[in-house]
Amino acid sequence: MCYDFKLDEDRNITIKNFYNKSQIGQYPMLKTVIFDIEKVLKYSGNNFVILASNFNSDKERDLNNRKFFNQLSQLGLVNCTVDAEFEITMVPEIGIERQYQNDKIFVNKLYEKIIIRKFIKDTTIELSDHRPIECTIRYFETRTDRGRKIFLK
Repeated sequence: MCYDFKLDEDRNITIKNFYNKSQIGQYPMLKTVIFDIEKVLKYSGNNFVILASNFNSDKERDLNNRKFFNQLSQLGLVNCTVDAEFEITMVPEIGIERQYQNDKIFVNKLYEKIIIRKFIKDTTIELSDHRPIECTIRYFETRTDRGRKIFLK
């Protein structure tokens, strides 16, 4: 899923989300989705890009997918969910073997300072086996109101 939202006359925000679905116990999507991500970044130019996904993978845990995560970095995307609070994104009820960070949010480096992330621990398995990550974008619109910049959130 990939959508563009207009921020102002000159810029958009592009939000791309995907789910790395299992195929017979393997998660092959990372090998092909990188080409889609490259196209999105090329098309978006200097626009703000958010890549938020259930990767079902981690660069430290799944060495076979380390190349994919390194490619994201080479494309100028920064993982905004590297802090300790995001180390485990799954609810505890699903078992110890699945307790790792497979949900991540990447943004283009130019905009990493305007992202506020919050890990929501207060959830249950009835909603999802993943804990939500709240992402707030602090964006200052270029237009002004009587000389003041307008703050959009």
